Amino acid sequence: MDATNIERLNHLLLENKRYLTYLKLPTTNLKTWEDILSIISPQIEFLNINSIDITFPITRFSNLKSLIISSPYGFPDEALKLIFASEQFQNLLSFQIQEKD
Repeated sequence: MDATNIERLNHLLLENKRYLTYLKLPTTNLKTWEDILSIISPQIEFLNINSIDITFPITRFSNLKSLIISSPYGFPDEALKLIFASEQFQNLLSFQIQEKD
């Protein structure tokens, strides 16, 4: 992402903070989303993970209150262990694992 796009994204995010509390992670282009998450992740309170290909730690979401994991393929045990061991998991008010068809 070039500097102009990052500046534009920052401007849009600052104008629309109220929409940042809930995030459903996309199932594609996760590498592109890493740049965006580096900016918005501290404001996310409700996170829905629907991909088993997570390339970033849950510790990035410092204000997380609710986590939903939903995948038709299950979720890797190692990734779950990292989530369960994180400080963010200990502070959750809600946690769900859903199987999707």
